[in-house]
Amino acid sequence: DEAFALWISQWRSIYARESKPWSIIQKIHDEYYLCNIVENDFVKGDLTKFMDELAAITSSSLKSEEDKKEKS
Repeated sequence: DEAFALWISQWRSIYARESKPWSIIQKIHDEYYLCNIVENDFVKGDLTKFMDELAAITSSSLKSEEDKKEKS
């Protein structure tokens, strides 16, 4: 949350209003989500495996949505 707040209060403020960088920062702030993933088993955990599985599920889900749109 602090990162997104800083984007608006500090990063965006260094650019001219409505400039391309200003608009990009605003768009990211408005449309993206900040997600923290923590591996609590840092000795035996495998965060890379989890992230790979998550990416595969996400990719499969997006592909299914695209297929549905093409059939409509």
